[in-house]
Amino acid sequence: MENGGTNGSGVYTIPSETGLKQYYIKGEYTDEHFGTEKVIAPVEGTSGSDRFYVMALEDINPGTDYCWYTAAYGKLDKIVGTSDNDFGQGRENTEYVNEKWNDPSLPWGAHNDGSTYDDMWEVIQEEITDGWFVPSKSEWSAFGAAFGITRNNYAIPYGLEISYWSSSQRTTRDAYCAGCYNGGIYINTVNYVFYVRLATTF
Repeated sequence: MENGGTNGSGVYTIPSETGLKQYYIKGEYTDEHFGTEKVIAPVEGTSGSDRFYVMALEDINPGTDYCWYTAAYGKLDKIVGTSDNDFGQGRENTEYVNEKWNDPSLPWGAHNDGSTYDDMWEVIQEEITDGWFVPSKSEWSAFGAAFGITRNNYAIPYGLEISYWSSSQRTTRDAYCAGCYNGGIYINTVNYVFYVRLATTF
């Protein structure tokens, strides 16, 4: 999945890191879409930064799509350029918007704003508390590349929908979306609806 020109060609390269947690193989897990993979867990008593990004195995309320944040239309203020690499920013983005969503006195305003659809923030409050976040556009790009997501395999075997929201803002009115069908990162207005899939680190 391309990232709208992350490094000029849409390819993201994960940098090497030091000072990471230590892990061990805890067992195996079989998923209907992703097959059998090893289960990795951090070694108790060790410290360091999280090493792994993981994507949830299911959407938030599968089959239901959500607005990004209807009342924020025209008011977004944490803009990311198309060619900017914002890998690692998904959690920060999520916490930033969630704080505004939970404080109606802030400039972005009321929930849903009379929309037929819920803002995605309304349905992920518990997940945010548990450490999950909406991936940034570059994190979506990295997930897509890691799994080899294309228009031919996103639904079967991976069980993904056509498009998902990212937590990255593009203009005062738009946020980035991950398009599984067209294999790219693009934008749409925050009152439009897409599906929601969360990620976390450990």
